[in-house]
Amino acid sequence: MTSSQSPSLGLSSIGILADPLIVNGVDKNDPDGHLPLELLLKGTLIIVPLWADPGINDQLVVTWLQGDFSTIIFDDVLRARVNDPVIEVPLSPQQMSMDGIAFVQYRVWKRGGGNSDDSPLRKLTIDHTPLLLMEEPEFPHATLWGYLNNNTVPPLTQGVIVFVPHSRNIALVDDVNEVHWRGYSSLNGSGNPVQGTEGVWSKQLNSNDVERGYSQTIPFEKYVRPLIDNDSAVVVCRLFRGSRLIAESKKGLVKIDRVTPGENGPYGLSVSSFGIQGVSKMKYEMLPPILRLMSARSGTLVVDASVDKLADDSIPVSVLDSGKIVFKADNFADPQDNDEIDVYYKVVGGSDTPAGTFKLGAAAGRQYPVELEVDASLFPEELTPAAPTRYEVRYEIFKGGGGTSDDSNIITFVIDRTAPYEVKTPARRKNKPTPAVTISNLPAAPARIVDETWMTANPKLLCTVPVAYPLRRLDDELRYFVSSGTTVIEVFKGEVPSTGVFEVDTAELRKLPNLTRVSHLYEWQDLPGNLSSRSDAAPIFDLRLAQDPVLLPPQVSKTDPNQSIPLYLDDFVAGVPPVLAVVKQPLHGIATDDIKLIIEDAADPTVFVEFGPLPLGTADVSFTLDYTELAKLFGSATESKEVKVWYEHVRDGKILDGPGIFIDLDFVHAGPSNPDLPDLTNTDLALVTVTGASNTDNTILPGDRDKPGKVKVPVWFDFPAVANGEEIDFYIDGKFAGNFKPFGGETEFSADIEALFLGALPTATVKAYYTVKRAGSDKNIIKSRERDVVINARKVLLQVPTIRIRSRDEIACFAMDTATTNWKLAVTIPKDPVNLPQGKSVTVFFAGVTDLTGATEVPGTRDSVVYSIKAPGTPDIAQVGTADKFKLNQPVQGAVAFGKYWYETDIGGVQTSEPVVKSFDIINTSFDYCDRLPAPAP
Repeated sequence: MTSSQSPSLGLSSIGILADPLIVNGVDKNDPDGHLPLELLLKGTLIIVPLWADPGINDQLVVTWLQGDFSTIIFDDVLRARVNDPVIEVPLSPQQMSMDGIAFVQYRVWKRGGGNSDDSPLRKLTIDHTPLLLMEEPEFPHATLWGYLNNNTVPPLTQGVIVFVPHSRNIALVDDVNEVHWRGYSSLNGSGNPVQGTEGVWSKQLNSNDVERGYSQTIPFEKYVRPLIDNDSAVVVCRLFRGSRLIAESKKGLVKIDRVTPGENGPYGLSVSSFGIQGVSKMKYEMLPPILRLMSARSGTLVVDASVDKLADDSIPVSVLDSGKIVFKADNFADPQDNDEIDVYYKVVGGSDTPAGTFKLGAAAGRQYPVELEVDASLFPEELTPAAPTRYEVRYEIFKGGGGTSDDSNIITFVIDRTAPYEVKTPARRKNKPTPAVTISNLPAAPARIVDETWMTANPKLLCTVPVAYPLRRLDDELRYFVSSGTTVIEVFKGEVPSTGVFEVDTAELRKLPNLTRVSHLYEWQDLPGNLSSRSDAAPIFDLRLAQDPVLLPPQVSKTDPNQSIPLYLDDFVAGVPPVLAVVKQPLHGIATDDIKLIIEDAADPTVFVEFGPLPLGTADVSFTLDYTELAKLFGSATESKEVKVWYEHVRDGKILDGPGIFIDLDFVHAGPSNPDLPDLTNTDLALVTVTGASNTDNTILPGDRDKPGKVKVPVWFDFPAVANGEEIDFYIDGKFAGNFKPFGGETEFSADIEALFLGALPTATVKAYYTVKRAGSDKNIIKSRERDVVINARKVLLQVPTIRIRSRDEIACFAMDTATTNWKLAVTIPKDPVNLPQGKSVTVFFAGVTDLTGATEVPGTRDSVVYSIKAPGTPDIAQVGTADKFKLNQPVQGAVAFGKYWYETDIGGVQTSEPVVKSFDIINTSFDYCDRLPAPAP
């Protein structure tokens, strides 16, 4: 295999001179060369036409080009002279195994030397996707046994109605459905088809067509007329989306039998070749004229005579070429058995000549108008004058074949067998039309180059055809052609005004082989159908249009070069570089080309999303893949889904399908449904709760810092429980704090926090959250909202406060200040220049307690005061408590009481001194309180 950057043989040559090759089974008129699926599976043949000068040692090389690579699939030297008109080269299924666009081309090296001859590139479209199956078409007017016959209503001469069933769940609005009809000379659609009966009818579908189906009429002429006795027709529907075939119907079969027992021919043979329908089932054949000895004419016109003719009274050439002209007789006043009609004809101004006699047979069952077949050779066009020849025909009708006759009216018609530019005398001769057509907006001389710039500036060819020829008529039809080599394309067909001016869409030039010299030629056809000779081809310009682009597969970022890495939710979250699908600049691309990206379900191509179109421009084209669109493809899948990424390259309405790649979408995530995807934070998840040993929600106290804690979250009861194979990870301050693996039936997800972890946290307000993930996966991890958690500093050892004590270690009036007025407990705070520097604020507390453990406070007895540490050398004595709280703690004489005191300060969080608990006695022996007021008796 050799690398190549463009669809060419990669070798120097003198240009494209060789005839085009043919790929068996590929429609020659299909520029995209779609290969039917059956050929992709079994292989086919490349047909190389034998070149003009074959000789021994000629070397034939056939090359296959796809993507960035070219492969030589045939390379042989002629060892003997070849007599066959073609050379067949096998094209294997393996060669066609990769979907996309390919090209095939052959080169002939004359006698194996340096003079080569290249064929044009033949584009091939390869798609192994199985076609979707549509319902078979139906024939609503067929009998229960599937026949169309002479009793069919409406009559067959009005055409065959084919009903195309609905295509819901397959077709989309604006898809194109093709109805393919073909006749067979058997009742079951087998054997060889009847030549000339093949037909295709296309329809762009609207919503009603998709939902309900539609009817297609197959014209009688050409398609049904040849099907007479024990014949059939097969109808198949093919559905296209753009240029891509996506579905095909089952075969619909209808049997056709137009012969009625006892009748002399098939129904419908009276239909003329130019579309005027008769109603009789048979035509009467002309016999030699009968010699009638005596005829007594009544003089009454009892029969209407007529013939089908064109607007200028002429008989169509197609009728004359059939050898028979059908005359009609109608309005018989008194039809009898064995009526006879004598037909007379003459050139206008000449004498009557008997043409022949028609015997009409039994009157019963006779259908009108009666059709009389007369030999067309009786009506030649005379050599002079130059104008067409006018004839008259009349009938003499003999009632019952007897001697009494009546005349018909006189039929006049014209025989015109002379084509434009044709002369009659001295001998008939067709002259070629001259001079050539002139074009007023040709490219500039001397180069005469038609390129993309010229095409943009000239949407029309402005043409003038010579019209000064004898007997020119305004309804003469011009046929104008452009050609290159063996390719001839009709680009105009119609009448032209007396000026001879007409226009041609320059887009038609794109149908010609590129990089060739283009000529033009024309011919005329008159209303009766006489076709002139064709003019000589005259060169007009060289075609140098942009060549078809060489399309490369798209690339999707984040899937690596081999598309082995799926696209995850992680790839679409805010702040992450966008996911791009990139279409590389193709060889022969044009900036005004458009690119439309398509991503479809690999298992169902009818499910797809589109991006763009975007102009090709001059750089690679990047499409930002939107999660919302891709989510439509992913749907409710529970595992990764394969999708196909490809694109359409559009130039001037022509669509080229780019090659595709397959990637995976993996949007499966753990936990409950997330309403905010692709944002991985699920706002429906409950917030986490963090506690230390103090069991204070979302606050770690100083005393908690050296002890284990706990993190937890309630089960989301309103959502599916976390399944086996899913895990919950807890995080505090961005650090992993614990893991929970559910096993089912939980009411709470939790994890223990190690003391070392809590001790290492900073003293601050930190964030806590948790994630839900699939076990073993680091993708699509769902996160809860964050919760603020206050982390206090580690516990600081504060010195124990003191009070004044005399002989007993108790809280007594001696510990009070101003005992006789507003007496308070005087609490001394030891100097601590490290933890309690000057100005440090502390809060001093007192509370009555029920015993020496100090665990239970006496309600209503707690009091506190804020105190600021004094300068070194000045004692720090805070006064706390009030008389009413003290008396509440020892309310009566003889009551046993206890009290405690301590202080708190903020050093990286609340720090507390060890509380001091002592006996409490503020009633003296005189049963007075410290303020000298009496204490109540018990």
